[in-house]
Amino acid sequence: MVRALSVKQTAGILFIAVVIQLLIALAAFGPTVTSSPRDLPLGFVNDDAGVEGLAPVGNLLSTGIVASPRPEVAWTTFGSEQELRAAMAQRQVYGGIVLPHDLSERIDLLPDEGARPAQVLVLVNEAMHPAGAQAARGILTAVVDAAARQLAQQRLASLAAAGTVLTPEQVMTLSSPLQAQLVAMHAPSDHPAGAQLPLVLTVLLWLGTLVASLFLFIALHRPGQVAASFTKTQLSASLGLAVVLPAPVLAIVVWLLGIPTGGGVALYALLAFTALTFVLLQSAVLNWLGFAGWPLLVILWLFGPSVLAVPPEFLAAGYRSWVYSWIPFRYTVEALQGLLSFGGGAGEIGRSVSIVGLYALLALAAVLGSARRLELRDLTIHPLARRFRAMYATQ
Repeated sequence: MVRALSVKQTAGILFIAVVIQLLIALAAFGPTVTSSPRDLPLGFVNDDAGVEGLAPVGNLLSTGIVASPRPEVAWTTFGSEQELRAAMAQRQVYGGIVLPHDLSERIDLLPDEGARPAQVLVLVNEAMHPAGAQAARGILTAVVDAAARQLAQQRLASLAAAGTVLTPEQVMTLSSPLQAQLVAMHAPSDHPAGAQLPLVLTVLLWLGTLVASLFLFIALHRPGQVAASFTKTQLSASLGLAVVLPAPVLAIVVWLLGIPTGGGVALYALLAFTALTFVLLQSAVLNWLGFAGWPLLVILWLFGPSVLAVPPEFLAAGYRSWVYSWIPFRYTVEALQGLLSFGGGAGEIGRSVSIVGLYALLALAAVLGSARRLELRDLTIHPLARRFRAMYATQ
């Protein structure tokens, strides 16, 4: 006998399908589709000494570059190149421009006096974020090119007004007063995917712990099981998983993907600490919600990589406030960046590791506090078997 679905069942199926479509669209496509640079932090250094009797060219460029409103850029003026480099080491800016000391002198020379393009230093913070560094490189080189065109037009116009006759070769020389010298800072490695390494490690570690914590949760349902023993065994097994799981992750990255890691023991220790945090978070959700918590962990995984693949300055306000601001993957990626590309000192990873540790403590408290919740369940029966029994009982 064929039994038709009720209106309520049909509406429920449609509702679930729409919700899944919405979540996948928001997680997989939303961050990239809505991304555009907003207030991308860049630095500017005017080291031009000027020449006697003329306004320093650097001051004119500074007014035109820094003071000009551009919604995609947030300029910060630094007193020296060293200050700019220090800000890049602290991950405050994605890059910057340094005007040379002899800028005005170079611009004031004529071709027959040895004129040649002034070297403008363009620094790009490669390890902050691959997409952010690429955008910074494009913006900074475009700014230098625009400044060069402006200076060339002004210089040629002033010489024409003074009646100076120039040969075509001299005009060509004066048409390129600036030349960008691109320098990549904190490049993680020579491998093209080196800048993606922190995100790759984090995603693989989350997937590994996600599967391990689920199978651990299922395996702990056995005859004679009680809540206290359940959580105790779960915590001890979590420590073991945290020690073991970084090894296959590193093997996949180095041997299969061919990405050099570096970092040595410190990297392994950070990955083990992260794995422990992930397992505790996942175990806490499973203990409190059971299998109903599994989709939440999967949704978290869907949102994490897609959001972190976009620089925070490119994210729409909703994603930045409601997802990026709290998602645990963010702090793991930042800690790995600090270790692999910014020296690995306490200042580079301390804040991120502290936040990851706070997540671990909260998750530990949730696992310990779940004992009473577990007492309400029958832990002696395999959870999958219970579900099959319930399904067949309704038929």
